[in-house]
Amino acid sequence: MKLKERKGLKTSYIFLDEATSLEGWWKAVKSLIDSGALLKDAITVTGSSSLGIMRDAELLPGRRGRGVVVEVLPRPSPSTEG
Repeated sequence: MKLKERKGLKTSYIFLDEATSLEGWWKAVKSLIDSGALLKDAITVTGSSSLGIMRDAELLPGRRGRGVVVEVLPRPSPSTEG
């Protein structure tokens, strides 16, 4: 946020990779959203555990703005395709 202010940026794109490895990651995001600090920003959350991300994202009701949830899953290996 300090860098954004120093550079005079109005919009930023924030990528949180492997968010599920940080317990309570959603609390920091929720706090920034509630403070209004991310009104014009986009946050992308990724991780190895899609179930964990989806579960934690449910703790952010009403805080998606105009955003959407896009779930990207790995392609099954040829040995598991039926």
